[in-house]
Amino acid sequence: GLEFYAEHAPTFLADEVYETAAGRSWVSYEPVGVVLAVMPWNFPLWQVFRFAAPALMAGNAGLLKHSPNTTGAALACQDVLLAAGLPDGLFTALLVAEPEVPATTERITADPRVGAGTITGSEGAGSAGGSIAGRPRRNPWPRSTPRAVIMARSARRSMPSARSRAPIRRPNDTNA
Repeated sequence: GLEFYAEHAPTFLADEVYETAAGRSWVSYEPVGVVLAVMPWNFPLWQVFRFAAPALMAGNAGLLKHSPNTTGAALACQDVLLAAGLPDGLFTALLVAEPEVPATTERITADPRVGAGTITGSEGAGSAGGSIAGRPRRNPWPRSTPRAVIMARSARRSMPSARSRAPIRRPNDTNA
């Protein structure tokens, strides 16, 4: 369960040094900012914590856009994280009416503070999210690579990786 992420987070997030012709080469995992999670109605608690645990442990903030018919579960997830000591505002459940979902999701994804996203749900939701994420955006973090990483998965497909951080490649950085 969630203990797995807590136990292995330091290993997952440790810098990876590589032997190259450069003076020093490594991959460093750094926070990407806010991670938007669009979650389905089924498994309304586990799906959320499966995203939130690694994203928060990696130093990111979380925005949860849960299925409109699981509003209570979304608010319960937020309450559990607050009760566990998470600072207010670091994880926020968004309550969005069904007709407003496409426009709201597009507006949030376009915000430069949103550095990544995860979608678990229908193929339609994944296609829509991937389409939005694939649009060019201004990069607010000059040293980070992906601005919007959307893992579009249908509920029938395999789960995304536990790693929620984007690798930052800095070959031949002589200032380190």
